[in-house]
Amino acid sequence: IPIDCITLAGNGEPTLHPDFLQIASLVCFLRDLYLPGVSVGILSNSSTCHRTEVQKGLLKFDTCFMKLDAGGPDVLTKLNDPSGDVSWECLIGGLYRLKRLVLQSMFVTGVVDNTQGDIFNDWLKAVEYLRPLSVQIYAVDRPTSKEGVLVVPRQQLGEIADHVKNALNIPVEVYT
Repeated sequence: IPIDCITLAGNGEPTLHPDFLQIASLVCFLRDLYLPGVSVGILSNSSTCHRTEVQKGLLKFDTCFMKLDAGGPDVLTKLNDPSGDVSWECLIGGLYRLKRLVLQSMFVTGVVDNTQGDIFNDWLKAVEYLRPLSVQIYAVDRPTSKEGVLVVPRQQLGEIADHVKNALNIPVEVYT
């Protein structure tokens, strides 16, 4: 079976492993040895991308698929409820330093709504600042821990994608 990408993910955040840098190095070494030319990527919630050792590991990957649902600290807290040492400035700074960045952004409506107005425009400015290779957008597909968070219809996701493409000239994919 042809392999197009080896992707690190998991039940939890892969960059939280205490040996993440060594694991990233080993995966890339083994890829070069056994599957040269195959891309190596990672799926991450971005919560540790500002840490020096994590940054070193992330820079080894061909593509980093990183989560960014908010355009500022208030919405980050409302949507993602980060814990520990994650600040808006650290998160954006860490993402900015990555090469071959693909953003994955979830849109919701209801008690928190990041689909329009200043909240959406702040997210759009963050995307413009980061200049990712592309953006993947999606809506929730299962109940969330926050009551009153509602699904954004596919049509509205399409409109958001068109807006990003037109405003920033960045490829956007919609997942439902």
